[in-house]
Amino acid sequence: SEERFRNRIYAMVRKFCDAGKKGQFIRMYLMELTHPVALNHEKWRKLFEPRHLYLLQLIRDVAGPGATEEDVRCCELSIINLCRGFLILNPSDVEFMLQQPMNDSLIDKMADHITRFSLAGIRAMMAASAHIPLKVEYLISSSVPSAAGLETAGGEIGPDDVAALLPLPHVLGLA
Repeated sequence: SEERFRNRIYAMVRKFCDAGKKGQFIRMYLMELTHPVALNHEKWRKLFEPRHLYLLQLIRDVAGPGATEEDVRCCELSIINLCRGFLILNPSDVEFMLQQPMNDSLIDKMADHITRFSLAGIRAMMAASAHIPLKVEYLISSSVPSAAGLETAGGEIGPDDVAALLPLPHVLGLA
């Protein structure tokens, strides 16, 4: 699930850094958020709802069942705003701050950094909630997608992944 999480962050950072039409569309969206004019917000929400729900599920997968809905949504907001920084800053300012040219390698490094930073925050949040009087146990999915070719899960869980997860504390077995 962490690999799917990283892939999602990488995709968001790439979109926000895109100098072409995709990036232009995302920048228009940001302008619409700060200065609403004509965009039909209901249509916009329907367009982005699948991405929103997918990111929420990735965060839930990483955080585990002890995460509250508020925890998950706060994590989502934090992650999105880390990625949106690339929209707000001029690429030359990013290059100045990081002392590197803006290219695929830098975008990859930043996506990795945002992933590590976000995962550390999620883990810290979960560790802080470990002291509440609630026992949390986990079941690991035996395979994702459950029916290859019939569903899109956004990633895969195979036998090696299951084998790596089963020995973790509080994992009871397969779902």
